Amino acid sequence: MACAMDDIVRIGKTTKTHGINGEILIKFEAGKLPASEKEPVFLDFEGIRVPFFIENMRSPIDTEWYVVFEEVDNKTKAEKLVGVDVYVQKKNLVTDSNVLLIDNLVGYQVFDTKKGFIGILDYIQKGAQDLMIISNNGEEIYVPFVDEFIAEIIHEKKHILINTPDGLLDLNKRV
Repeated sequence: MACAMDDIVRIGKTTKTHGINGEILIKFEAGKLPASEKEPVFLDFEGIRVPFFIENMRSPIDTEWYVVFEEVDNKTKAEKLVGVDVYVQKKNLVTDSNVLLIDNLVGYQVFDTKKGFIGILDYIQKGAQDLMIISNNGEEIYVPFVDEFIAEIIHEKKHILINTPDGLLDLNKRV
């Protein structure tokens, strides 16, 4: 199944296994979902995008799917697929235009008013409170995407300036 690199788009990440039958949790980026679970998703292994077909799927909330991929029938096989980016072909993408505005900030550099450069906005996890997932040298930093913390967004420079309470950036680091 060949498809051009610009024909696919990142929609989320595999985050953990669930149970013993090979079930994997995919967390989707803001406003991005596959239009059909019948079409393959592509998992990124060091720049190589490998197609996987979904055998079973359940969705407790809009931004997450628990999936079992074909030929991934146990926890050991599923664990090898955790922590990788998930892509779909553009034609299999559903977008929510209301959420797309903040989703356009992915890739922006994030700076704190006191600490300076924090990292690159990797994605925005939707939930009861939107959460910025900021990457810096393999480290993930979680910052709530709320008005109180957003000092300024400078689209021309692709910068987000945040003003966080003392200790928040250290508290929310995940390596």
